Amino acid sequence: MIGGMPSAPAAAPKEALVSPAPGRSSTARRRAALVPFLALFTSLVFCALLLLMAGYNPLTVYHALWSGAVTGQSAFANTLVSTTPYLLLGLAVALGFKGGLFNIGAEGQYIVGAIGAVWAGNLFDGAPAMLLAAFALLVGTIAGALYAAIAGVLKVVSGAHEVITTIMLNYVAAFLVSWLVDFGGIMHGAGQIQQSYYINPGAQLPIIWPGTPLHAGLVIALAGAAAYYLLVWRTTWGFQLRAVGLNPTAARSAGVSIRRVTIWVMATSGALSGLAGAVQITGLQHVLPDPFGSGFGFDAIAVAIIGMGNPVGIVLAGLLLGALHNGATTMEASAGISGPFVNVIEASILFFVAAPIIIRWIYFRWRRSRAA
Repeated sequence: MIGGMPSAPAAAPKEALVSPAPGRSSTARRRAALVPFLALFTSLVFCALLLLMAGYNPLTVYHALWSGAVTGQSAFANTLVSTTPYLLLGLAVALGFKGGLFNIGAEGQYIVGAIGAVWAGNLFDGAPAMLLAAFALLVGTIAGALYAAIAGVLKVVSGAHEVITTIMLNYVAAFLVSWLVDFGGIMHGAGQIQQSYYINPGAQLPIIWPGTPLHAGLVIALAGAAAYYLLVWRTTWGFQLRAVGLNPTAARSAGVSIRRVTIWVMATSGALSGLAGAVQITGLQHVLPDPFGSGFGFDAIAVAIIGMGNPVGIVLAGLLLGALHNGATTMEASAGISGPFVNVIEASILFFVAAPIIIRWIYFRWRRSRAA
């Protein structure tokens, strides 16, 4: 799988913290737009070489991946379902990058948001369906915001680094699920399975593509991308957030409260992560199993970095990871590739897409040599 809890934090590249400069030449802008496609092409060529060395036919493998992600029965709908949490979580991590913070705790906030949605989704039996679903989403969002705010408060009060505190909070959230839904837990459902009770049918998000599991959570995620753009680039708070992320000293000299911005950035980032967990519960799973998460929160770091903090880029990056996540199963079953080799292919693609400096060196160095 793509996900998994990392043992040590990684530094966010500068491209994830700032947007391309508005004064760049048209050639530079075209080149920057071309880099992600060249990265995907390079990764496919590299993986084809690996497949050939391992004795597989690259065309067969890629056809299976394409079929599982796009052309198979309900494949594209399932890809969009997998994309939905990546979008919201990628936006959450990117928002932290914009404020100069590395929120590596999106996984834990995602879990806490799911817990809140399960609790709220079974609270009022006779409530109207849309109101109950909205209430479950709201509770999950607030739960994620409050959980992430813990790391923000610790940072401004004691100087504790958000990477360390959010990593620890990830484990707290994971064990909290076990305590709640395992046998004897206060949220354990009926039966011999370690999971919670199901949420009320009225709290479930409607299906927007009949005959598939695609639910209204995708619409919520796309609305979140639009809200992210308006918040970061069209509000005073967004300007303060970007100022703190780029130069805290200058922002402080301009009268911006670093402490207040830090707490609010973490809380807002956690709100998006909590909303992702709530959407996953109300739209797809309808029950909280133990374990819960599947590494979506850590994959979101790659989504934010590949998207370079831009909402359109994050949507495309989320779609890429959703396609890999959904197509890997078909690729493994149809092409006969072992599970670990599927992970190698996924990691290779992410490596080249997330390392634009390598792509620029490969494809554009001859221009610099000619100019010299």
